[in-house]
Amino acid sequence: MFKNNQDEISRVSHGIQHCQRCERAGTRTVAVPGEGSPEARMLLLGEAAGRQEDRSGRPFVGRAGAYLDKMFRLHSLDRDTVFITSILKCYHPDSPKKAQIETCRSWTEVQIELLQPELILVMGKTAERGLFGKAIAGKEPIIVWEGISCVVTCHPAAAMRFPQMQERFKLDFERFVRLAEVRELL
Repeated sequence: MFKNNQDEISRVSHGIQHCQRCERAGTRTVAVPGEGSPEARMLLLGEAAGRQEDRSGRPFVGRAGAYLDKMFRLHSLDRDTVFITSILKCYHPDSPKKAQIETCRSWTEVQIELLQPELILVMGKTAERGLFGKAIAGKEPIIVWEGISCVVTCHPAAAMRFPQMQERFKLDFERFVRLAEVRELL
């Protein structure tokens, strides 16, 4: 495949930035393809670009991103050691439609094929539906999908709002980090 191929990842990012496949393209400022190391063996997958991401073109830069960064610091991690993206690459003020999720899923599948991560942190129901075709949180702590271990958790924004979700997110993030350490991905 194209493992560690920065040119291919850049080509896909360019495609995402110019995508016109759904109505979200007409409401965004910029698309948010994702960022991180092209050699990352770990992928963080969120739900969709928010307002802050729509302005900057970068994933997880708003309040949820600050919370995620706090988790990185607690575990002595750096964003440069992972690749961060979302199922939906564009901001839209309304809830995503199934067709939009399916359209963007094809971009995420190409990113996964190029990066070939060994571990994915799936954050939120939209990310679950986009990756697995259905919501599965709470059923299994770790799911193997297409040969890749996935830790499924809530979205950081939900963790910020609800104490029970915050505890779950912390435990799942720790599980993700422990798996990465055991597999020598860090």
